[in-house]
Amino acid sequence: MPDAPLGPPRPSISPALVAATLVALVLFRAVVWVGWEQSHFDPDQAVIGLMGQHIAEGRAFPVFMYGQTYLLTIESWLAAPLFAAFGASVPLLKAPILAMDVAIVLLLYFGLLRAGTTAIGAWLASLFFAMAPPITGSRLVEAAGGHIEPFLFALLLWWLRHRAVWYGIVAGIGVTHREFAWYAVAATLALDVWGSTAWSRRRLRHWATVAIVLVLVGVGLRALARRDPVLGPGTEGMAVAGLMTTPAGRLCIDPSTSLSNLHWLFTRNLPALFGWRPEPLRYYNLNSDLTAGHWWVLAAIVAIAGMAVVRVVPVLVAWRPSWSAGGPEGRRPEIAPSLFPGFLVLVGVQAALVYALASCGVQRQMYIRYDLLTLFVASGATAWLLTTLRQAVGRRVVIAAVLAWTFAAAWDTARVLHEYLVRTPPNPVRELITHLERRGLRLGHAPYEIAYMVTFMSREQVVLGSTDIVRINEYQDRVHSSKTPVVYVRRAPCELTAPAATELDGWCIEWD
Repeated sequence: MPDAPLGPPRPSISPALVAATLVALVLFRAVVWVGWEQSHFDPDQAVIGLMGQHIAEGRAFPVFMYGQTYLLTIESWLAAPLFAAFGASVPLLKAPILAMDVAIVLLLYFGLLRAGTTAIGAWLASLFFAMAPPITGSRLVEAAGGHIEPFLFALLLWWLRHRAVWYGIVAGIGVTHREFAWYAVAATLALDVWGSTAWSRRRLRHWATVAIVLVLVGVGLRALARRDPVLGPGTEGMAVAGLMTTPAGRLCIDPSTSLSNLHWLFTRNLPALFGWRPEPLRYYNLNSDLTAGHWWVLAAIVAIAGMAVVRVVPVLVAWRPSWSAGGPEGRRPEIAPSLFPGFLVLVGVQAALVYALASCGVQRQMYIRYDLLTLFVASGATAWLLTTLRQAVGRRVVIAAVLAWTFAAAWDTARVLHEYLVRTPPNPVRELITHLERRGLRLGHAPYEIAYMVTFMSREQVVLGSTDIVRINEYQDRVHSSKTPVVYVRRAPCELTAPAATELDGWCIEWD
């Protein structure tokens, strides 16, 4: 007879309940950036919104973002039904992006559960995405066309890694949308090689199918875009010189700048991304008077990274590839779910290194968007350590480090939310729109940095053509053909020769 258990059984934790807490944290870190239009909105996001408005009204059906031939209009198409039902707005533009955030955290959490991580371990590892600090959190719900989708494509490719046709379809869409999807493809291939499965006949057929489907999807999307309204409604199939044709144009491999780029990555970009460098939020185009980030958070990140490196080096040194087909009929086991943390780390490491070593203009704080996927390194390393560490002390150090990091991120997020609830920052674009509408000024000229924001946020009740970067020709034509007074919005101060002018929030408003 087996021995009786010593005491009552320990209650199990419901994975669904744990997942619900992660969803709640995603909503918490996103509420300011989605709920208040002035918190973080810029002209590129406004163009995404205007495309959604044009789709909702049946005026244009773009495949790629206006003014370029990459960045699929995924976010615009998702927002279009909401605009059709409720009217265009910044919160509704960002609502589908927030839904993608929720889907990502669920795919991440349940993927880690399938990898053998405990419910609490998977929860801890998922916190790096669910409770990202304010600077990073704002980018994860930014309607910029390509910030959040790479996370979703990477996780979908992991879940579809054994389904060649579906994998090829998602990879084809992903790499056409943004080149970052290649990181997930490369990570899957690397794990195939690691597990000595890559050279089996079954896997070779698998990857051949993936390659064929990927190319067909990419070619199909490009063919579909031949009649794209490249500069908005009425420009279908128009040939426009100077369009940004491919992200490859931003690739720069210059060994002379590698060290300085890596220095920037580790002293500016990653500190802002993970929140261990105090930074004024306005420095990242966020409408807040606060400074976020804490130097002591670096200790938590170093603890996790240091333990992961110490443990992984012997594993890598001991690895020996096997080139035999093996198994009956050349079959080998598929990529195991337990390799998911390694997949996350590989994707994230590629994001960081490609950003630093193969990109142009690396040393700009706004380019933090190009290495957002580095968050996956922290998630993968944490999950792997909590799964493989046998010493209770080591696991406790990892848990304490993650909780300390999460507390810092949550504290800063709560401070930003308190700021918006108690002393809401001004909304200069909305004030400008109100001022123009009161004066009956409905058409005009303005720099790109403000023109499309005013046009979108006013639901095209005020239309400003851009005086520099033109994304939508229709607005230029409407302004130039206008028989009513036209307004000119410029950076203040106003010119003394203007017939009528006023200054508002740093802008000079002139009209005839």
